[in-house]
Amino acid sequence: MSAYDGRAEGNGRERAEIRDFPPPGSAPAAPHFLPCGTDVGRLGAGGRRDVLRLDAPFVTESGETIPGAELSYRTWGRLSRSADNAVVVCHALTGSSDLESWWPALLGQGRALDPDRDFVIAIDALGSVHGSTGPASLAADGEPWGRRFPRLSVRDLVRSQRLVLDALGVRGVALVLGGSLGGMQALEWALLDARVRAVAVIAAPARHEAWAMGWSAAQRQALAADPAWEREPFQARAGLAAARAIAMLSYRAPAGFDERFGRRRGDRHDYAVADWLAHHGEALVRRFDPLSYAVLLDAMDSHDIGRSRGGVGPALASLRVPVLAVAIESDQLYPVDEVEQLVQGAPFAEQDQLRSPHGHDAFLIDQRVVESIVRRFRDRLARRERERASAPVPRTLVDPAAPDGPGFSTDAGTDAEAAFVRRVRTSGVSTPARTRTRTVPAPGPNAEALARAVRAHDTRARLAEWPAYRSAGGAA
Repeated sequence: MSAYDGRAEGNGRERAEIRDFPPPGSAPAAPHFLPCGTDVGRLGAGGRRDVLRLDAPFVTESGETIPGAELSYRTWGRLSRSADNAVVVCHALTGSSDLESWWPALLGQGRALDPDRDFVIAIDALGSVHGSTGPASLAADGEPWGRRFPRLSVRDLVRSQRLVLDALGVRGVALVLGGSLGGMQALEWALLDARVRAVAVIAAPARHEAWAMGWSAAQRQALAADPAWEREPFQARAGLAAARAIAMLSYRAPAGFDERFGRRRGDRHDYAVADWLAHHGEALVRRFDPLSYAVLLDAMDSHDIGRSRGGVGPALASLRVPVLAVAIESDQLYPVDEVEQLVQGAPFAEQDQLRSPHGHDAFLIDQRVVESIVRRFRDRLARRERERASAPVPRTLVDPAAPDGPGFSTDAGTDAEAAFVRRVRTSGVSTPARTRTRTVPAPGPNAEALARAVRAHDTRARLAEWPAYRSAGGAA
């Protein structure tokens, strides 16, 4: 949720990036517009920024329309000849497509998101402030949308983003990933788009529960308490700053606060923790607008993958792609058990747990660990692909859309070559890779070696101390 103002660094310290928020109706500087449906193929190398202008009005789930909607996005790398190497990164509540500014540890040669291999795409969410159409954008009458801007759902965000991939000519998506609101979008991508081959859901649940909606409601009340909210909502800066301070409490954890602030005296307020909250509120005011914040809060509260799909259980059971669910041990906003629900319900899911004192924001603060978790997940997927490609030809063709799911086929042709999938769970352990779906070959010399390796890994994981794990770069 919080690609917060203090950009996360590997050591957990933050440095503020403060810039003036553009006035309502302003456009991004020197955008490059592409008509909807344009196949630009290999455009986008080197972190290029583009804007897609939709020819047809975008119709939201609620039935409202946004004529001439624009979607700002950035790309790194090149689309392959087969157009199937796309990786979509979804940002959080106040984040943007500037991936290098909030997840730099994940992007680069040899990392989880490698532009030499991947065509990485990050899209500014509809309703936000970073270039895609939002409340501050001009409507058809030449005035800012303001309060007239339609209500959006997480599905609306993903449906609009799919149009960018269509325009880029993308035929296959190797991975969709994101944290918080980005993780919610990743789940919807898996359910809405057949091009997606895997998703990584970080610190995000299958649906927004009452606890999280309560935090959203408190932030709305802070916005509404600003005298400017009713008549000049773009000027409700004090309300936005207060809402941000409330949110920051939900993004962190008691242990992290005690370690960092304790009862230390502040410079501007009685205590240092109050200085920190005020700083984050003021910094957000300089780069965001109150109406966009409210629109995206509403979108998060709409999140429920079971809506119109028979419930969360059937929706998870319908997933036919590998899912990595990453929980944060100290997350106060989306507790571990909410993330574990994804693993329990999705057929081809595995779980990693990020052990950190920083709460929900650990997916931004401890990003080197997140990079390792995602990179190793992708390595496992690639290894399964190679194993399947080198496996003996089965006696019968296997439908890739069969219940076994892509990359997890159990038909190996003969009894001796048969494989089966088992779910390995280790309860009461809060170290990474606690719940994982592994493909285990039939008994044989290779199977025995694999079993020994798995047991050794689990033993190391159980005995590992957190500092040693962290310095080693994350889960195996």
